[in-house]
Amino acid sequence: MTIFQAMTYLSANRIWPSVICTDSLSSLQLLSQPLPTSYTHLIASIHNLLTRIPAGAVKFQWIPSHTGVPGNEAADKVARRAASSESIPVELPLDVTELKSMVRQEVWRFWQSKWTSARGQFALGMTKLSVRPWSLRTLQSRRFETLFARLRLGTAPLNKALYQIRQAPSPLCTSCQVAETTHHYLIACKEYNEARSQLRRQLQLHGVQVLSLYTLLGGDTASSLAWPQTCRAVEQFISATHRFGQ
Repeated sequence: MTIFQAMTYLSANRIWPSVICTDSLSSLQLLSQPLPTSYTHLIASIHNLLTRIPAGAVKFQWIPSHTGVPGNEAADKVARRAASSESIPVELPLDVTELKSMVRQEVWRFWQSKWTSARGQFALGMTKLSVRPWSLRTLQSRRFETLFARLRLGTAPLNKALYQIRQAPSPLCTSCQVAETTHHYLIACKEYNEARSQLRRQLQLHGVQVLSLYTLLGGDTASSLAWPQTCRAVEQFISATHRFGQ
């Protein structure tokens, strides 16, 4: 932007020959590329200005930053002040990469709004607040990836889900006589109290104090430092209960 502003000033006032000095080597490299991949509109605008002045009237010179050149510090301050200004006097079309980023962010916002308003209708909404994807790389095997996904969706082979597809005679837990759901299996079933106590102890070592579907099945905590340890602990709990076979 600074080079463009300098070119605009020199062209408007017909000040040449001139030398534009800059410490931005990347800017000069982009200007020298026949097909730049970024800042395409800005680079094109500078090239357009160059075609309107006599050949060789303006040259570009790279200078090391902060080398004691008189006025260098003052120029830096002016550049920083202009960059932080809320009203930039020059308007340029957005670069393709900027447009892609804006569209991507708007798509994420759109789907997040849709999910936030509807997630209460789905079992997955209890563990997933964001539409951003989960990471499965911390799970030990394909078997656990599948189990985690089905537990989150409420389709794990527990009695309530099995009863809905006529694969179990009753939706109730045989020990507690309440619906055997993901929440019941992981949080409440007395049949697995011993395994759950071990799960709780392991999680507390890593700062996880509350047992909930959100903390146990990841929710949006997959990026937290405790998430890999949570995965291991839940996998060990599942193995200890023998509820899904081995």
